[in-house]
Amino acid sequence: MFMWSIPIWANRNENCPAIHSTAHPEVYITPVDPVLGIIFVAAAAVLGLMLTLSRRGEAREKSPPAKSFPFSEIEQDPNYPRARVIHTKIRGVSHQNPDGSYRQQVIRSSCHAGDALFLIREPGNPVDPNAVLIGRACQGTDGPIRGERLGYLSRELAQDFAPILDQGTVIMIAEILELTGDVSEDEGGNVGVNIRVEEYIWPVGPAA
Repeated sequence: MFMWSIPIWANRNENCPAIHSTAHPEVYITPVDPVLGIIFVAAAAVLGLMLTLSRRGEAREKSPPAKSFPFSEIEQDPNYPRARVIHTKIRGVSHQNPDGSYRQQVIRSSCHAGDALFLIREPGNPVDPNAVLIGRACQGTDGPIRGERLGYLSRELAQDFAPILDQGTVIMIAEILELTGDVSEDEGGNVGVNIRVEEYIWPVGPAA
């Protein structure tokens, strides 16, 4: 909520009769100059616009989250052979995202076993240059789209995967296996996310 204060010009100008308050005799308020009146109206219009935009933002925040994309609907292409499968858990699930959302709230409200996840390199990460970001895969008009961030691969796995992801020789997708920890509604503790990561080899074209 925004708090706005607009100064009231009090002035006992002899050339302009002042309004005298009988309740507070010490207060004199000079009638507002037309220019100041225009400024006041403009300020009120700006304030009204900001409140309208604020309400729209609140409405978007309260809108239901996008539906998760089921991992079972991802069909394996025979041109992309699967290289390996790794069972692990998402790290950093208790942190806040750059957009202000809380990962724990996203996990509690939107994540379920069987949901698909996207993995993407984040070389500009200030904490770990090998960082591999993990987030929700949501249902879009033409297929899965990227949803909210949930966390990262562990440093050890990221160190292993980062070079080959940077080379563009593999494709990685993941599936939520289960939510762990305090999954009750009281939100007294953190919820963990166990996942299965699948690595597929990017097909190599014929030699020139």
